[in-house]
This record gives sequence, C-alpha cells and structure tokens, in this order.
Amino acid sequence: MSDYRVAPIQQAQVPVGTIAEAQAQGLDITQYNTCAKRNPAAEIKGCPWYDKCRVSAKGESGPRNYGIEIIKGKNTGGGFVRLKNDCMWIADHMENVERNGGSFKIIAEEGESFEVVEGAMVLKSDNTKTTFQGDPMGIRKRIRRTVEVPKFMRPEDNEALMLDVLRAESMKLEKERRADENRARNYGVPDAITPVDKRDARGDGGRKATGGGKP
Repeated sequence: MSDYRVAPIQQAQVPVGTIAEAQAQGLDITQYNTCAKRNPAAEIKGCPWYDKCRVSAKGESGPRNYGIEIIKGKNTGGGFVRLKNDCMWIADHMENVERNGGSFKIIAEEGESFEVVEGAMVLKSDNTKTTFQGDPMGIRKRIRRTVEVPKFMRPEDNEALMLDVLRAESMKLEKERRADENRARNYGVPDAITPVDKRDARGDGGRKATGGGKP
C-alpha cells in the first residue's frame, strides 16, 4: 500500500462530481473524473467532455441534468422531441443537431418541470393513466404530461461509489498510521510499530478497543 493512488473500483468515465465534492469523499482527483479541465501538470484527471461542454455548470457545479428541446433540421426529418438528459449527452449531440440546421434548447434545469407528449395506456372512463398495459378497460392514446428534471447523482449519494469511498476512508487511516510510526522511529521511540490487532483502522464499524473477542 505504498502507492495510495489506486485506480477507481468503478471505471466509468462519467465525472463523479466537482473537484470539491470528490475530495470531500476522499476520492483521488488524479484517478477519478471530475467536472474540471484535464490538467496533467496539476494532476487533475478532469472530464473527457470538458472541451466540448456547452453549459454554464462547466468546471463549476457539474455534472448536471437538463430538460432539452430539439427541433431537427429538414435534412434530418424535422422531428420534434423533448427529453431529460445530462450535460455529457448535450456535449455529444448539440453540435450535430445545429450543424444539420436544427434547434437545440435547454428548457428546464434540475428541479424544474416541462411538458412532453407521450403514448400511454389510459382508462376509457376518465382518461386516467394506468400502468397495467393489458387493462381491458384501457386504450392507447397520446397525452401531455409534466415531467421534472432529476438531480444528477452527487458522489455522497451514489451507491456505485460506496465501496470506493469506504476504501478511501480506510486508506486515509492507514496512511496516517504509517506516518505516525515513521515519526516515532525518527525520534528513536522503541517499539514504534503498532501490533496489527491494536491498529486504529477499524473505525466505528469495528470492535471496541477494549472489547476483544468476537466482533
């Protein structure tokens, strides 16, 4: 464990959050993608989409989700669509839509709502939407519906990063322990190496220091 820059357990290229959010969870920004410009000199891995990012959250508060409205150009059929997606999706698609004569607009931010038209199964009696697709009293028709833009998952809420965060906490304790032992050796303190069963690396989830026995 001499090298504390261990590759992420979760290998996705999607940024986990801002630099500050990643550091608050103990995630190494040299190894984890964050909402920032890649900077090898400053050892920042950054975001693979940064250079073509077109939203104001770029490098500040991303990644973020948005409500999007697209009107395709004549060359691509002139279709109309509204959807929810993130800033990386916008970076991948916006230029292509506009290059083909289309319109690409942000119509809602996180927590805001917008209307869409979609196909749904509704009851014949009152047009109430039903989730039972085989309902004999239902018919398929188009409806207008209001949808809300969800918040992009922040690292402290991301279940996929739980093991990474736990490992980061454990590695921090181990690094501090080794530093303490090295200082003790430098000052000539005898028996500076802590016995393995007395190392304070178990945290609140381990056994009490005086408990011993079974966990």
